[in-house]
Amino acid sequence: MKKNILLIIVVIVISTFLSGCMFLPKEDERLSPPIIESKATEYKTEAVSYGTVSKDVSAFGSFKPVNEIAYSFKYLGGTFLQFFVSKNDDIVVGQIIAELDTGDLDKDIRDSEIELKRAQLTFDRSVELYNNNQISEYDYQIAQLNYQKVLNSHNDLILIKEQSQIVADENGSISYLAPLEEGDQVTKGNLVFKIVLNNEMKLTCIGSGIYKFDSDMPVVIESLNFQTEGIITVSSHNSMVVVPNEFNEDWGIGTSVMVTQNLDTVENVLMVNQKAIKTFGGRTYAKILEDGVPIEKEVVLGQTNGRYYEVISGLVEGELAIIY
Repeated sequence: MKKNILLIIVVIVISTFLSGCMFLPKEDERLSPPIIESKATEYKTEAVSYGTVSKDVSAFGSFKPVNEIAYSFKYLGGTFLQFFVSKNDDIVVGQIIAELDTGDLDKDIRDSEIELKRAQLTFDRSVELYNNNQISEYDYQIAQLNYQKVLNSHNDLILIKEQSQIVADENGSISYLAPLEEGDQVTKGNLVFKIVLNNEMKLTCIGSGIYKFDSDMPVVIESLNFQTEGIITVSSHNSMVVVPNEFNEDWGIGTSVMVTQNLDTVENVLMVNQKAIKTFGGRTYAKILEDGVPIEKEVVLGQTNGRYYEVISGLVEGELAIIY
């Protein structure tokens, strides 16, 4: 009897447990991970082809004055007032170019002129009276000394005025103005402006690659939409002077131009874009795309124009060189 009761209880517990599981949420089926397809590598290519390779050398140059004079405030420093000219202006001897701020100096000079005139009249009158024995030598000398004192003071003011200005002592044109504005402080002896005599210019190129130029061969000079040839007149390891066959009216001091010389030209040669050429471990090779697969081919190269190499061996026409 007891065994039957125990069996009934076990059956009831199991039934209750199984019926409870029916109310649990049903699990979703596990999804398979997405399949990611690898993207094929894309290459930028350019076909190896026949053409002309020119070996050129180039350098930037600029026009500089043949004769140039630098000016500064030689005797005074102070507060800058103004320029009376602009860059490239033609100037003449005696023309005021720049000036320092001297405050009330002009008024002091005008007052000094009045005092000088008064002292001059007094002295002239003393000379007349002294010659007529109407005043003593003492009074005469006092008048003379007073006049000299006023004259010296006036001349000192005039000198300060002159030293506060820079006046051109040559005819020419303004090639440089210092970046000065009213109120800026100027030190005595510092460069304020430059003038070019006779507007003469020379084209000068400076750089480490100048030695590559051949002074016996002509050059091409280019600026904006103007082009002319020229010759090299002076040349050293890192600088040269070029004389253009003709001058552009827009050229001036400081104008930059490109100077190019063709050292050699080879025609109908196999060419490859220089971006396809690599060097590593003493090897020189080109990256070529064959059937969608990049491969390396060792090459022997000739001259270059800076964009393409002449191919001596290692490649054939039509092969696709990988340039990116």
